[in-house]
Amino acid sequence: MSAEEVIQGLSQVRGMLSTQPDTFPQVIQAVCGMASTTPHLEVQQWCSKFFVDTFSSEFTLVPWSTKQNSLASLLPVLMTLSSVKDVYVYKNVVLTSTCVYDMAFDLVAKVSNQSIWNDMTALKTKIIQDWDTTYPLTPSNDDTDKFKSIGSRLASTKFISKVIVVQSAPLQSSDPRRRATSASNEISINQVHPNHTVLNKLALDVEAQKLLDTITSYLQAEEYLVPQVLIAIIETLVCIIQRRKQFIPKVFQAIASLDLDSKYQQSKDKFIKFKLMKRFVERAIKNALNYCMKAGLITPQLPQNGTFQTMVSSIDARMAEQRKKGILTELPGEKARRKIKVDPKNPFPRDATTVEDNSYTSLYQLIDETNPLLDFDASLIPQETLANIAIATIASVDTNKLITALSIVSARYTDLITKAGGSVLKQEVKDEDLKDDDLDNERILNANDDFNLESTFVLPEPKPFTEEQKKRHLQLIINNFFDLSKLPANHKSISSFNVQNEQVATSVKVADVAINEWGKNSWLLLLSRLATRGIASEDHELGDLIREAIYQYFVDNIHERIDVAIEWLNEEWFTEVTTNSSSDDTSRALVETPTYLKWAEKVLDSVIPFLESNDRKIFIRLLSDLPFLNAHLVSQIKSLCIDPQRSALGFQSLQFLILFRPPVKQACIEILRDLYENNEDLKTTTASLLKKYDTEFKPVDEPKSTEDSQHTAQSKSKETTAESEASKD
Repeated sequence: MSAEEVIQGLSQVRGMLSTQPDTFPQVIQAVCGMASTTPHLEVQQWCSKFFVDTFSSEFTLVPWSTKQNSLASLLPVLMTLSSVKDVYVYKNVVLTSTCVYDMAFDLVAKVSNQSIWNDMTALKTKIIQDWDTTYPLTPSNDDTDKFKSIGSRLASTKFISKVIVVQSAPLQSSDPRRRATSASNEISINQVHPNHTVLNKLALDVEAQKLLDTITSYLQAEEYLVPQVLIAIIETLVCIIQRRKQFIPKVFQAIASLDLDSKYQQSKDKFIKFKLMKRFVERAIKNALNYCMKAGLITPQLPQNGTFQTMVSSIDARMAEQRKKGILTELPGEKARRKIKVDPKNPFPRDATTVEDNSYTSLYQLIDETNPLLDFDASLIPQETLANIAIATIASVDTNKLITALSIVSARYTDLITKAGGSVLKQEVKDEDLKDDDLDNERILNANDDFNLESTFVLPEPKPFTEEQKKRHLQLIINNFFDLSKLPANHKSISSFNVQNEQVATSVKVADVAINEWGKNSWLLLLSRLATRGIASEDHELGDLIREAIYQYFVDNIHERIDVAIEWLNEEWFTEVTTNSSSDDTSRALVETPTYLKWAEKVLDSVIPFLESNDRKIFIRLLSDLPFLNAHLVSQIKSLCIDPQRSALGFQSLQFLILFRPPVKQACIEILRDLYENNEDLKTTTASLLKKYDTEFKPVDEPKSTEDSQHTAQSKSKETTAESEASKD
């Protein structure tokens, strides 16, 4: 049978669970049998996802005890699937193991099933051993290994946290009234009898301590900045100390010792990406510490309390300064803290084989940008001394190192020649060549043929530009426009243009000309129309070159250049609507505008990650002035609503769109519905908004405490304020 046929049959079997939950044991037996014998990767992926869905705590159709009874069939299959070299399958195996580990522990503690515990222990050992590796991917033995199999490593981190919690004991409450109920429903090592025949209580507790040491030491021991893993470990540690408060000193000591400036940057990453990665980790640290302070985990008596207060304030200060100056601006000392690990086989920090420009620095520089030698002026040294230094250096340098350096420079020179169209150096004209030309002219004049000096000479037609030449010349035009945008209004180039316009008689002026007088954003209008109505009509790729330049200019400072993005995107939309619409079109909303949608999505993608809670006016203005919005563009606001630090901005934006942009009202309501159904933390806020704007909304009836009622009242008050502020914008 083909993979599609097998998956179709398994899907039918799965459908039985929704109507006949009592068939769970038979369904598990069927899926386990297929997962352990099928040669199709697609089927293995389907089965692994099925195990995650059915054994998670969210799948409540089947009782806990019924799932426990299926572990004997499930665990050997998980061990088999863990050897499949596929990231999706392995990640689902680890997530399933996380779901069933407390089940297996509880079952073995009660019935002493040695076989189940052996299978669970083998699976646990494999996951822990493969945690900080590239498994199931093949290692490359370079710094890229640290950034492979991220999904699997995050799932393994979650599994390790579950093992630590289960294999350690919760602290007994000092209040005797709470002592009986504090851990009565929690599976832990307290369930294990000291003389248990299968579970060694002391060994399990020691293993939990070692696993905690493993993930806490990662924060300092890992050389590279791997943001996903660091953030996952920090959030996992917070969850652990909530349930096991005896680990608070060790966890907070590890977080306080975390030094992001000591982490290496991946060699192939750009510095801007490294800065963003570092910013995400700092935001996660700040959120975790703020949460611990509110939850009472960080108290004034804690030794690290002062350190954490300093960390949060310094992170806030850096983010505020970066927000003012732009993400591309280097803060004081930031460049000096940048670290790139040098490959021993290639000991040159700057080993790129391509050139950024035609400067000598781009061609010959092999040292790091932070090296103080870059600021040294070698022209101050006499030429004879420089010659002696060069000779002595070449005589003593390692041959392999010299060959490597020459190879890098040679590759750069080849790249420079290629980009320059095959000619870099101008040939010098010698006097002998001029004399030869004179003799040739004299021979032509004295020739006894029908040569006529008065005959009409027609210049040959120029050769058409190649695509590469078109791009190079267009880039020069774009650069000239950006240079012109930096000139002051009283510069002679701009003032002469305006003076010439003033001298033109009013009767001969064109009424509908786009630019009568050169202003601050005149260059943007020219570039936008060149991209949308000029070059784009002939060559879309060249138009994208201009669009990318405008986009990069906007990204450099999104807070002060929001007008640039709005004016440009309005030009894009207007041009596409007028070009693609016909006389039969009754609505402009039906006209396809793929170019506008593509670049509008890129603009939102670049704006949303850098927005702060006080950027409401900027963001709502962008949403109000964009000429067209659809459900896909609006869906990007969802990430703002989920972020605890910026959720108010996200909900204010959705309210504004619901009130003032009716075409996307339903899309906004769908976002609120999704948040209401899938995010418990936002349920109160989304419910109040849905009651107001969604006539079909039916809230889930749940008893509310006095505290919940107060929270709902506060939320409604905030919504009323948000509506009034949105109407002002």
